[in-house]
Amino acid sequence: IASALGYGDVSPAPVISAIREGQDIKIVNFGTRSLASNVVVVMPNSPIKTLADIKGKKFGISNAKSLGEMTAVLTVEKAGLKPDEVERVALGSLSGVLTALENDVIQVSSIPGILFRMRGGESKYRVLVRPKDLPRMPPAIGIATGDLIKKNPDRLRAIIAGRREAVKFINANPVEAAKILASVYAPLPPGAVEDLIKELVDADFYSEGAIEMEPLQNVVRAMRYTGMIEGDVDLAGMIDASFLPGDLRK
Repeated sequence: IASALGYGDVSPAPVISAIREGQDIKIVNFGTRSLASNVVVVMPNSPIKTLADIKGKKFGISNAKSLGEMTAVLTVEKAGLKPDEVERVALGSLSGVLTALENDVIQVSSIPGILFRMRGGESKYRVLVRPKDLPRMPPAIGIATGDLIKKNPDRLRAIIAGRREAVKFINANPVEAAKILASVYAPLPPGAVEDLIKELVDADFYSEGAIEMEPLQNVVRAMRYTGMIEGDVDLAGMIDASFLPGDLRK
């Protein structure tokens, strides 16, 4: 972790790889619970009507071995298909993905909800898989260095507890939370930010911190599908849940 704090909220795949390579870090909490910050889209006139229809089609991603490719393979799996039954096409950027979709270079893709709205939303694209129906794989998990764990355990507990209170506030007050977050999501209009936050809350996207094994196992499976990892992965050995509030350690 680059910061002096020793704590970060980061994508899980590089964390798993780093721990396997000997980095002194642990997974200490969850930040999010699923891929609900994204939507899977096709063009309005696409013959693809259900997720099963993506067989034999081209699924656009920004880059190989990215969160986007991991999303693609788990979405293909959700359709009851094998990863190689849908071609994944790397296009270098998310804007490139949408341009390719609009020109039928690809037929389907997963994009962040904020970009979806900024590029026209449902007036321009048809949603094939909505946020709450996307696979359970966390885009962000909390990690801490061994140094922070050993030298400042109370600071780590305070970070995790503070974050939990923030998530509770968002879930209980999505409209107020959207007002607070409006500047973060600018230039997205405030009304669109409110819709986005409500959608994420409805999808149970934000985690109070509890570490869930199924989403982590999905990460590992997606890493295998995309050639990011080989061999056994000791997920239990990568976790230290002792800094979570007692009711979240189960």
